[in-house]
Amino acid sequence: MKTKAIRDPKIIAAWQLAATGSKWQFKLVIASLFIAFLCLGFGIFLQNIFVIGFFFAMAFIALAANAAIRLNLACPHCTQCPLNPFILSQPASIEFCPHCFYWLKSPW
Repeated sequence: MKTKAIRDPKIIAAWQLAATGSKWQFKLVIASLFIAFLCLGFGIFLQNIFVIGFFFAMAFIALAANAAIRLNLACPHCTQCPLNPFILSQPASIEFCPHCFYWLKSPW
């Protein structure tokens, strides 16, 4: 098993280009989750089933946008997604690929 990450400037540049392109998708996930929980709170407070139904629609949009990020964003070296599917994290915050151990951000 490898213990050191490999630094390649071409991989770092390609990842930075791909990660900046997915920022709007990540903002869509955060915004739709915020609206979904806001609708859930209003639906419970107002006792309105239609507003609670809107919660499910917004939650589905958040899941679809999160899946789109993971399907379209891949490591430039091994072409696998370096993001953990169970943690909501911004693609620009990933430092290295856990599959091939290439740096995705400059270590210094």
